[in-house]
Amino acid sequence: MKNGFGTKVLLVVFALMLAATPGCYGPFKLTKSLHEWNGDVGDGNKWVSELVFLGLIILPVYGIATLGDAIIFNSIEFWTGDNPLDGEAKVIDEGDTRIVMQREGDPSERRVVVQVFEADRLVEEATLVTTEDGRTLKYDANGVFVSTAEVSEDGELVIVDAEGEERVVTRESIDRALER
Repeated sequence: MKNGFGTKVLLVVFALMLAATPGCYGPFKLTKSLHEWNGDVGDGNKWVSELVFLGLIILPVYGIATLGDAIIFNSIEFWTGDNPLDGEAKVIDEGDTRIVMQREGDPSERRVVVQVFEADRLVEEATLVTTEDGRTLKYDANGVFVSTAEVSEDGELVIVDAEGEERVVTRESIDRALER
């Protein structure tokens, strides 16, 4: 069997893809989002969801999404720590309190807008920016600097407000809060 130039080029491209994508195993956010959307189609009617699923398989939408995740998005996340598909808001509900966190701007800026709602009323909004040295800066809704926070070597959270007043949250307090 004779190997043509096209076959050799294809093998080289495939080998380069394998070498360049060591982080292929990842969260597959595009594929998961497509799957979640597929499950919502038809308002929970399993037959409609199944027909749409089969259509998306035949048209290779699922295949393209999976390939895009494996080669592009998961690799970007592996090398940079950020996935370009992380734009969706994270929501935490605790009783009548709802916290909404949304990444803002370029992922490399490490900027998150946090909104706190109580009984569906906005009570606080802040922007958190993580600096290169690991500190987190907090700005209010008007962009005014409020405080900075960083984790000390012994795991305590050190918060310094705009006036320079320091407050320390112990590791034990953090652990108790996370257990709730």
